[in-house]
Amino acid sequence: MKVSFALFNVIGASLVACLVACESPSRVVGTQSYQTSQNSPGGVLPERPVFRLDGYTDTAGLVVGAARMLVVEGYDDQGNHVSTDQAAVSSSNSAVVQVAEARVVSMTDARGRTWKELYQVLHFVGPGTAEVAITLDSRSDNIQVSVGGTPTSKAALVVDSFTVVEYRVQCAGGGWCPYLLYAPLLKLREPTGTTTVEIVSVEFTLGSLTTGVCRGSVFYAPGSAAFVDGIDEYPWANDLIFASVDGAGLPGDATAHVVMRDVLGNYSQLTATTTVQRMVSNPEFPPPRGTGWMCL
Repeated sequence: MKVSFALFNVIGASLVACLVACESPSRVVGTQSYQTSQNSPGGVLPERPVFRLDGYTDTAGLVVGAARMLVVEGYDDQGNHVSTDQAAVSSSNSAVVQVAEARVVSMTDARGRTWKELYQVLHFVGPGTAEVAITLDSRSDNIQVSVGGTPTSKAALVVDSFTVVEYRVQCAGGGWCPYLLYAPLLKLREPTGTTTVEIVSVEFTLGSLTTGVCRGSVFYAPGSAAFVDGIDEYPWANDLIFASVDGAGLPGDATAHVVMRDVLGNYSQLTATTTVQRMVSNPEFPPPRGTGWMCL
């Protein structure tokens, strides 16, 4: 089994405690059947009509090639969460915004009550404006988005170094594990010494695998050089690494695609490729930057 660890972090760290299970990433199916324990206020929430429907996404700094996660929340007339997994999401202009895969997430509150929420990936494919509409039963919500042009290829940062390290993970207690991890190490530099640059998204690919477009915020001061992200010794704490769970080596070269913004608000992008350093013993990694990423 070969996976990107970023896939386990698409919901964001703030919701990890509520994450129970994900259903099909490409199609939302099935009907809801709720049962509530008569002896406890917890359990699955009873089926109630949706009274309010809300869609949330980050619309700041949208440019061609960006991706965002749309979160759909529903509430009944008493303010309790209701499931939104059957909600429909559409774009008024598919030349600007395209509705991609859906992810259904089972949520649990502090009282143990559960419901399902729809997380919809949006891809921004062209400049212009569009309206994203969310509907469920007789309720709806709308989000207006404005997408800027394609970032220039004259990047505000340059590549100091880029490599991917293949290494064997050490399991708890010092035992042997079959897992092979792949850590992308991308070091960038601000070359002019006169401006501050913010990385707004990064995507790593390794062969046929991808981290997805990972939204974040990493700043480079004038003239500074630093890794985009470091590596935590605990594998599951990392967003931007790959893993081979069965221990079979992952083939192919690696690519990094970075979108950045300077202090004047100008967007630019760079793409870099590299080979994999195979079976590195006791690798030394830069520490995590502590920023965290949301990967789609």
